[in-house]
Amino acid sequence: MRFQLLFFYVENTDLEDSLADLINKTLNASDILINGLKKTYASVIKVDEKKKMADITLNVRNAIGNFDYTMDALAMDLVPLYGSGNINVVYKDLSVAIRVPTSLDNFKNATFLFNIGTSVFNTRGILNNPEFSALLNTALNDNFAIFVNHNNKVISKLIVFIIQKIYGGELYSDDGYLALDSKDFVI
Repeated sequence: MRFQLLFFYVENTDLEDSLADLINKTLNASDILINGLKKTYASVIKVDEKKKMADITLNVRNAIGNFDYTMDALAMDLVPLYGSGNINVVYKDLSVAIRVPTSLDNFKNATFLFNIGTSVFNTRGILNNPEFSALLNTALNDNFAIFVNHNNKVISKLIVFIIQKIYGGELYSDDGYLALDSKDFVI
C-alpha cells in the first residue's frame, strides 16, 4: 500500500487555530503492515433504528504497525524533517468507540473515538541521525497516547472527513496517491 500526504502551507497562520498548518512538503509511506488485529473483539454492538445510528466499541489488546517512509518536510517553517527509514509502533489496550449512521448518506454525523493504553515507537532514519530518532522515540513513547486520548474528538473529525472524501471519490490526486490538503479541512 502506498500513499502520500500533501500539506498546504498557509501564509498567515492563526496561532490560536488548533489545526494551524505547521508542515510543508511530503511524506511517502510504503510497505505498510499491521499485525495483532486477529484478537480484536467488540465489547459493544448496538443499533438504534429510531435514531438510525449504530454504536460499536472495538478492543485490541496488542496491535503492531510497521511501515517504511521517505520524508522531506519543513515543520513550522523552521525545523527540517528529512530522511528515510522504518517506523514500528506497538499499541497496547487500544479501543475505538465508533458511532456511525446506518446510512452512508449521513456519514458526517459519525464519530471514531480512540483510547490508547500505551504506545511504543521505534523510528529509524529521521534526519538520518540515530540519536535524533532515539530522542523522537522517547518523546513519542511518553506523549503519543496522551495526545491521542486528549484530542480524540479532533482526530475523529479528521477521520470522518477523510472517509467522506474517499466515499465521494475526491481524495485521490491525478497520479493515484492519497492526497489530503489541509485547506479543505476545517473543524
